[in-house]
Amino acid sequence: EEPQKEGVGVGNGIVPYAVPMTRLRTSCGSKSKRLTAAVRRESEALIVEIDDAFEHEIARGTPDATTAVAQLVDGTCVARGTGTFMYAYALELLCGHLGARLDAPVLQRTSPALLKLVDRVLRAHGVDAFKTRDLTDGRAPVRLPPRRSLPGIGALEPAVVALASRQIARVRVSELDVPTDDRGLRDATRRAIEEIVEWLAAALAMRGGGLVCFYY
Repeated sequence: EEPQKEGVGVGNGIVPYAVPMTRLRTSCGSKSKRLTAAVRRESEALIVEIDDAFEHEIARGTPDATTAVAQLVDGTCVARGTGTFMYAYALELLCGHLGARLDAPVLQRTSPALLKLVDRVLRAHGVDAFKTRDLTDGRAPVRLPPRRSLPGIGALEPAVVALASRQIARVRVSELDVPTDDRGLRDATRRAIEEIVEWLAAALAMRGGGLVCFYY
């Protein structure tokens, strides 16, 4: 089984980015050497971290992080093999360069129980534009080779961001009825929804902005 790197996203949690979606898509396959070089310069420390974490896999043929970014930008990703997971990390590096990583103090360390409760509460209050599964295991915003391991990738397109923002604007998060006797889980649910509200606002404020999330 392909391993999971700890660092970009630690534990079971969501790492969100507000990203200009059209620019992201046109960048993949653009063959822009300038873009590849910019990502490499900007993310040098993180690239080293990724490569160190997957040293053994890279020695067996998995592309290193810089190569994976270059192949994603060039449109030359290897279609099969155990190393295709590296393109998910390459996509995250690209999202970080083109967009902005968002704060996630609660949801970067989450649990299935919390995500299920967030979904239940949002649906009960008329927010049905998305589910948390769309963020953790939805559809990648660009075409990637199949992979058999984390990170999961999910995305909300600009139109969905706009609809979800309108729906959630009607909700007073501090007054949400959270159906659990666990006070800690109840508080975490409200704070998680507050985070999602902030993510949506950040994406909405970005021209053509959507959300791209990585689940580790």
